[in-house]
Formats: sequence, structure tokens, C-alpha cells
Amino acid sequence: FAVKELSSKIAEGETFRVTAEKRFTQTSSKELIEAAAVDIKRKVNLSKPDKVVLIEVLGGLTGVSIAKPEEILSILKEKVL
Repeated sequence: FAVKELSSKIAEGETFRVTAEKRFTQTSSKELIEAAAVDIKRKVNLSKPDKVVLIEVLGGLTGVSIAKPEEILSILKEKVL
């Protein structure tokens, strides 16, 4: 997929994490994460990344975005608030 082109949105010196959200697919999260991370030449930070590569799979549809962690809506976080 187009992660290589999107990875230019992660500046030099910034860290990243890949998160996979999936439904109705047999593809493993590990497989998706490895495929995305291989082309990103930045440091990984799983706990406090500067950017998140978010892969969302719904059946045969896949979306990829790069955002700051605070820009990603979390239903669990919203319920707690």
C-alpha cells in the first residue's frame, strides 16, 4: 500500500508507531504492521510516538493515514471522560 509515500509526513527526528485496526479480514495485525514499517526509515516508539501510522481494514477495503496520537479518536478514551 501507499505507506512509503505517506511516510514523508514523518519528519527526520520524529518517532512513529504502526497501529492496525481490522474487521472482517484474516490478515494478521503483525503482517500489516511489518509491511507498513519496513519502508519507514525513522525510529519506532511504541509508548509515546510523534506520529501514528494507522491502518484500518474493513473486509476488502484498507485505509492508511499518518496522524499525531492526539488527533486519533479513541472511543474508549471518550467513554472514560
